[in-house]
Amino acid sequence: MNTELTQLYSSLIINVEMHPRAKSIHFWSDLRSGNISAEVNLSLQPLSHIEAIEVDLALAANALRTLILPNFYQLCVDIEAIFHGAQPSTLIDQLAEADIQHLLNLSRYAQSWQSKYPGEVKKLLQYVLVLPVYSQIWSRLAVEERSELTQQVNELLSQPGNDYLIGCKQFQQHYLKQSLQALSQARQLVFSFFDLRPGINPERLNSLVHNTLLNNEHSQFA
Repeated sequence: MNTELTQLYSSLIINVEMHPRAKSIHFWSDLRSGNISAEVNLSLQPLSHIEAIEVDLALAANALRTLILPNFYQLCVDIEAIFHGAQPSTLIDQLAEADIQHLLNLSRYAQSWQSKYPGEVKKLLQYVLVLPVYSQIWSRLAVEERSELTQQVNELLSQPGNDYLIGCKQFQQHYLKQSLQALSQARQLVFSFFDLRPGINPERLNSLVHNTLLNNEHSQFA
């Protein structure tokens, strides 16, 4: 599997799908180093209040990708605590200050909504936890599929100085099958944290997440 492309895809998909101003994706290979990079191009239209929340969600969730392993259970505990007003833990403090601020913005929304809209607060918390896991599962599935688009991007970026531009909607549509599969698996893992079903303890949950991210064929729940 192309690990570099998988990591690159993982860094993009949350903003591609969740950022309200996402327009296109620009891939490029550095002319000198040959390193591959990509960014999501955004429109410059002003954000509504709801869209500002969506931006906080997208950017916070994207940053949390790096903290999933090795202790996903602890990450869930820490984020849930922040949603109830706690300060960022040592684990969360590993993020950049701007990313922590996006998470704290979501915490403020959650606390202000809790009394009137507890169901919406629970959904928001679930999104914050599901999206980082989803991005990791999706990127691996997308690259493993070796579709025409994946091959095209990979081949273009193998030559220093090349670049490639694709619309976000076209990109999403191409990988719809992988998106649905990854979302189902990510939800199952996160819901296990909330339910802690019989046989699912913290160590078991962490093991399930590890296997799902690194070796999909052994990711099914026992």
